[in-house]
Amino acid sequence: MMLKYLGIPYVVYEASERYGGRVYTYHFKEREGEPASTQNYFDVGAMRFPDNAANARTFELFKELGITKEGGEGGKLLPYQLNTDENVPDEYIKKKYVKPNGEVLYGVDACLGAAFEPYKFLLARDYKLGWELLMQHDSRSTRGHLLDIMRYPAEVVQWMETRDSGSNAYEDAFTEAMYKSLGPTPNGQDVKAPLEIVISGLASLLPIKASHVVSTVSLSCLRTINTSRCDLDYNQKTALRSLKYGTGVKVGIKFRTRWWQGQTFEKQGGSSKTDRQSRVVVYPSYGVDGPADSPGVLIATYAWNQDAFRFGSLIEPKDWGKNHEVESSTSEEFLLNQLYDDLAAMHGQPPEWYRQQTLDYFAYDWYHNRYTMGGYAFFGAGQFSDLYLEITKPASDGYLHFGGEAASCHHAWIGGALDSAWRCVWEILAKDGTQKQKGVYANSLEKPGGNDGTFHYP
Repeated sequence: MMLKYLGIPYVVYEASERYGGRVYTYHFKEREGEPASTQNYFDVGAMRFPDNAANARTFELFKELGITKEGGEGGKLLPYQLNTDENVPDEYIKKKYVKPNGEVLYGVDACLGAAFEPYKFLLARDYKLGWELLMQHDSRSTRGHLLDIMRYPAEVVQWMETRDSGSNAYEDAFTEAMYKSLGPTPNGQDVKAPLEIVISGLASLLPIKASHVVSTVSLSCLRTINTSRCDLDYNQKTALRSLKYGTGVKVGIKFRTRWWQGQTFEKQGGSSKTDRQSRVVVYPSYGVDGPADSPGVLIATYAWNQDAFRFGSLIEPKDWGKNHEVESSTSEEFLLNQLYDDLAAMHGQPPEWYRQQTLDYFAYDWYHNRYTMGGYAFFGAGQFSDLYLEITKPASDGYLHFGGEAASCHHAWIGGALDSAWRCVWEILAKDGTQKQKGVYANSLEKPGGNDGTFHYP
């Protein structure tokens, strides 16, 4: 179906039977005789939206769609509770760091703040200068930067990685980790960027003539599409092949009771972290005022990087367009046993107790999804200053454009995908010779780096 916006006709193609991509909420079926519950779901993909400058366009989109905070008309946004020793020198456990805005960080957060905050502060003041300084360190991994530049001891860096991310995540680019840290950082900056989104039916195999094409599929999936006639240059082909993706694994378990809240275990949202297989357990932030003796869904593991690759090998691939009657496989039974053991070690009841409490479960691995072939862009050392720039410029003489979170510096965030959409619109208007592009980037987070329409920095 051909649609129009501001008089410009367009068609949006979707390959699967479901819209939303990596924004994916799984709803468990209520079985006969099961107690009713309003907490019958969990977010397999995106699940939190920090209200800050990096995600400003996400909140502008919410406003455009009439999505507001809980309690008001259209209220669907719920508060997210993010937070609720080791063999590390005492000076690092007790470390204190004061951010430029006066906020005080302690312990592992202080160690991370000392490494990241100066770059974030400069980016906020002068983005181009901050980007150029950051690129001087892009050839280092996060581990290398913390060891060589910050002079943290190796055991401290390992402690930081365990508390902050997935196993071996610090082998990837320092630039990537720095931008990842932008997500939870509060910032009241307002960026005006109205956006209209309309989605039409399933992708058709019939050819269509268009003046421009914007690809928002993941770069790994784009590699499966025949682009031999698109005149991609060598560097663009290398970028599509080489830019690194991370993965994510989530397992949601629906329990008979919300045993993680109430008098016996006062956990109101937030998460627990462990060095066991589960790594991160996420407690739901919604419905925390409801009765603890009614069913609820716990994210029993939220794993990234090497942890996710290992756990992912136990998960059967699933079609995200369908709600599954879970048929346990031998590998997923083994996965559940691991989770029950970890919950027992973390929360006190024997493993069998958690099994008896289980009503249903759903396990998902984003690298085994044929529509994404990865969870999110997670570049290696040097890839920001080199290959990333190749997907922020158009191909096919200016008629093929690359969008999506990978084509923005804000990887893994909806706001990054929206930022890339604005760049693509600017490229289209610039190619067509219109002066409208001057207004497209008003108050934008990403601006062109020169008068020739190219982008020398994000």
